[in-house]
Amino acid sequence: MNAQYIVILISLLVLNACGPVYEIQYVYKPPQNDFGVKCIKNCANQKIFCKNEANKDLSICKMHEDSIGLEKYNDYFQDVISRGVTPHSDTNKKTFTNYSICESKYEASNCSQEFRNCYLVCEGQIETKAVCVGNCDKTDIVDTI
Repeated sequence: MNAQYIVILISLLVLNACGPVYEIQYVYKPPQNDFGVKCIKNCANQKIFCKNEANKDLSICKMHEDSIGLEKYNDYFQDVISRGVTPHSDTNKKTFTNYSICESKYEASNCSQEFRNCYLVCEGQIETKAVCVGNCDKTDIVDTI
């Protein structure tokens, strides 16, 4: 009886994985006045600055994680040698380095959302679309949100 439930659960998970995959896309319509156009240029400059800062923070975070990984690797190596054991041949500094925290902070930096907010303040318009990018039926291609 339990085996049936497991088979049904796995089947449902597989079928669910076959559903359409959507990506949110934005269509920007600039304002019709000079002030709005200049304002949006300022938004674009702010977005560039934001992305540069996020990239810089990502690099600093990765350097920090490299240093922690090196420390952990050295501790591991010293421990293995002190016990008279041969270190695993596939173990290196990268084995002890974890960039996931850096990458999650980078993804959370949200420069694009700040740009969209700024764009709207400048009286621009943004059309949001959900575009099917995988496992699409012909009816799934684009939905305006």
